[in-house]
Amino acid sequence: MDSSTANSENVEILKKNFDAILSKLYSLGLSIHLLKDKSIVFPAGSKELQILDGDEALEHFNRPEFSNKVLAFGSRHFYCHSEYLRLRSEYFEALFAGNYQETCMDLISIELPSPSSNIELLLRYLYTGKANEKLFYGVEIFKTIENGNYLGVHELVSLAVEAFAVRWKSLVPSSLFRRSVVDVNFVRALLNYGSKKGIFQDGDKLKIVVNWSAKTDSDISEARSLILEGNCLDTASLSDLEWSIEANPDLLTELEFSNFRNVCQRARRESEEVKKSSKTAEEKAKGLLECVRILTKQLEDVRCTKCRMYMPRAAMKTRTCVKMDHPGEYTIHQGWSCCKQLKKKSKGCKPVEVTRHTPGRSSSSSS
Repeated sequence: MDSSTANSENVEILKKNFDAILSKLYSLGLSIHLLKDKSIVFPAGSKELQILDGDEALEHFNRPEFSNKVLAFGSRHFYCHSEYLRLRSEYFEALFAGNYQETCMDLISIELPSPSSNIELLLRYLYTGKANEKLFYGVEIFKTIENGNYLGVHELVSLAVEAFAVRWKSLVPSSLFRRSVVDVNFVRALLNYGSKKGIFQDGDKLKIVVNWSAKTDSDISEARSLILEGNCLDTASLSDLEWSIEANPDLLTELEFSNFRNVCQRARRESEEVKKSSKTAEEKAKGLLECVRILTKQLEDVRCTKCRMYMPRAAMKTRTCVKMDHPGEYTIHQGWSCCKQLKKKSKGCKPVEVTRHTPGRSSSSSS
């Protein structure tokens, strides 16, 4: 017996043994699927499944006894039930309701447009309707958006819109914020949500559209439509327009002048307000200078012509002036007879008149 005959007989024996194993598994109600490096076995006859909601649905996730499909994402495999998958995904709804080759297959291989390490979290969302925050961390949010659109999970994409709007300033500059990853519907929803919630101010909406359109080679007519639909020019300033033209020169060139009327009118109003505020500020400055001049003059020390005392000019009107004098006679070498003071021009010893101060020269002028 030559080697080729022996090999053919061995192959036949292996086939018979393998068929016997398959028959045994099928008789036990099991189904086997051969992959490249392993086999997957789970119940072939699925009993009626009671669909759970929320976190309770995770009791059925990735468990063979509650599954009728195996989803393969590259080397990763998950036991799932078609009824859960089609709840929130238009992709799986069309797949299991249609007449495709994969419709009747127990093992379905899926190639997502953006492979992600968080694919399990996405499948968990299809079961529970609750999204894990890790789906929206950093650049992972772009994968969630792209895969969510591919699978038709619109509710998850809506949650991504809300998360994106809050952190748009850090996400918009990313190279992933482009037409091939983020479609026009997402940007439109982002503009509407941000405007409704008051997140976007001034020219923020225009900046978002310009950044999105500047990173794509496709037709920019969609970006122009977004600018008009979202009224992005209504809150933009002249500086915003200058930046937009520099970032994407072709975006605004074909828009009609009427679209910029609001920008021009607002710029004119702002210019008038600046002039008005400048004039008001100038008048206030003049008033303050006059107040300083008056206060300085009032705080200046002046000498009373009656009592010869120095005091602030403002105090002249409130303080009492007491004129002192010597009622007696002055004698040389003996002084005043009333108080015996030897200095003839000394301050008087008795008050002779009580009046208001009379301002004379200031201390600065006398010096």
